[in-house]
Amino acid sequence: MRYLCLLLLNLILFQSIVFAQPTDSKDLDVTKNENFQHNLWDDTKEAFDYMVRGSYLQFKEPSALITLGVATAFLIPYSTTDKHDSRNLSRQKDHSFEGWASDAGLLVNVPILPLATYYLGRYNQDEKMIKFSQEVTAATTLALAESMFISLVPIHPRPSPDDLSVWETAFRYESSFPSGHTLGWNVLTFKTLQYYGPWPALVPAGLAYLSSVERVKTDKHYLSDVIGSTALALMASEGVRVAADHKNNHPVYKWIFEHEFKVGFMYLDQKSVGTISWNY
Repeated sequence: MRYLCLLLLNLILFQSIVFAQPTDSKDLDVTKNENFQHNLWDDTKEAFDYMVRGSYLQFKEPSALITLGVATAFLIPYSTTDKHDSRNLSRQKDHSFEGWASDAGLLVNVPILPLATYYLGRYNQDEKMIKFSQEVTAATTLALAESMFISLVPIHPRPSPDDLSVWETAFRYESSFPSGHTLGWNVLTFKTLQYYGPWPALVPAGLAYLSSVERVKTDKHYLSDVIGSTALALMASEGVRVAADHKNNHPVYKWIFEHEFKVGFMYLDQKSVGTISWNY
């Protein structure tokens, strides 16, 4: 019943966005900026381009590579205690509020919420919000696609095969690693931090936390699955950021993620020596 209500909410919200806002840039009041020209098809193609190029650029971005290394180093030894820790959390049965937060993540995954912010940006002639919406859509789609392919690897099955919805079985294989349900909120957290700073990012971050707790409490995922989802979302977010080449990122985001990191070699006393440079 909860999934049916959420689906109806998505359809109502989608219809209200599409029909309430202008769909052609010539219908907008362009007195603010005569060069403001957007249409959904072209902007969707641009977001798709961000996704495609972000899929390989994420493996060239230092912050994404560091995330991959740290997550791998943490999750491999953690797998020995993962089931025990997840079982302790799943014993807490009250998960109704977390369940709504988890299901609401579909608003980002579908993507209803990015479409809403896109049209709001169109309506207000806000180029920043439009770019934000494109990056959220591209990074979420990329992360979901990667989650589906990673689930081909038989890391571990779900803690319990019971009570799985079509959203939880149709778009992935039998391995429960990583969690696809939490990806939308995680991506939205990183993109909100990138564009608007830490305080607005607290909202999707809180929802990402509640969603992660719900997935473990209901035996849909292990703790390693939701931790891996966070790392996957950050990598996709960083790859799309490089592809979109948005320069005016929030200072806090720049301080955390945007650094120059190089690995190379030099000759010292006629010997080849490896070098690492880090410009923080």
